[in-house]
Amino acid sequence: MRIFILFIGLSVLSSCSDNRWDVDISETPEQVTISNYAEALYTSSEENFYAELPRLREEYPFFYSVGDSTTWLGYRKDSELKALYQDSKVAFTQEVYEDITNQLRDGFKRFGYHFPEEQPVTLFFYLDIPTQFSLLDDGVEYLDTIHSVFVRLDNYLGLQHPMYRQAMLPQYVTRRFTPEHIPGDVFEELAYDILPNEGEAPALIDDMVRSGIARYFEIAMLPKIPDSLLFEFTQDEIEFCQQNEVNIWTYFVQQQLLFDTRLDTKQRFVMEAPFSKFGTDFDQQSPGRIAEWIGYQIVSSYMDEHPDMSLNQLVQTTDYQKLFRESKYKP
Repeated sequence: MRIFILFIGLSVLSSCSDNRWDVDISETPEQVTISNYAEALYTSSEENFYAELPRLREEYPFFYSVGDSTTWLGYRKDSELKALYQDSKVAFTQEVYEDITNQLRDGFKRFGYHFPEEQPVTLFFYLDIPTQFSLLDDGVEYLDTIHSVFVRLDNYLGLQHPMYRQAMLPQYVTRRFTPEHIPGDVFEELAYDILPNEGEAPALIDDMVRSGIARYFEIAMLPKIPDSLLFEFTQDEIEFCQQNEVNIWTYFVQQQLLFDTRLDTKQRFVMEAPFSKFGTDFDQQSPGRIAEWIGYQIVSSYMDEHPDMSLNQLVQTTDYQKLFRESKYKP
């Protein structure tokens, strides 16, 4: 079914150009402490490591909860980790590092503004020896039990890093391995930690709306984030979605996919993939996870219809199909 016809010449608008959540945070206290454990470890004295160990253990107890002094010295002396640290200094120049940390500080201020009951967090940058499997995972982990975020610098060393080429990962995965993706990844991780768990056998529309809420939360924390970083699509893929929104939606409706619970349907439109699978000549121009982009449009439409709903109320929503019905979404 060839639903993708002529592209319409549209100006590319950022989804964050009219964001009601871009609030004044000038009086909001700091909500995050940012600590670079990789810097602390690999600038410590290797020869006198045991003398510096008490200080490191006191300042970074989480990283010393497993193992012993021999284990920890091994991390300090590991040649591969030391090389990764030097590579991180190239990828994360002072300007880049300051830009990322400023975005994170502002984002967590917004988090504290909208969720005042939440405790401030500590964010750690660290290094580990990556594997092909770990590179496929997100480089961010949030542990709510200790109110801490962990960011693996080795997942963000830049597109040309030889380690990523050696892992033979596809480009649609490795294009995310740049420092600029860190703020979005942090708040995406936080969003999915906050969102209620899905019920059993969710339909496509449930997946769409839930992921749309996560992206809506993300843009509320980072109102200036460009669409390409918000969705982790290329600019061409963003334009494809914008210019074919009606056609994409028509396909989902006509093919009766919205309430489909089959794994195959999720693999075609929700899960990570090089492109979505409509069965058309235009498939390879589409991004994978295209249902997520439509889900964000549905959530945005819903919030436009409910201007008094708070962000806290939105992320606690569990009836995604009701949200869809009340969104009055019409591309």
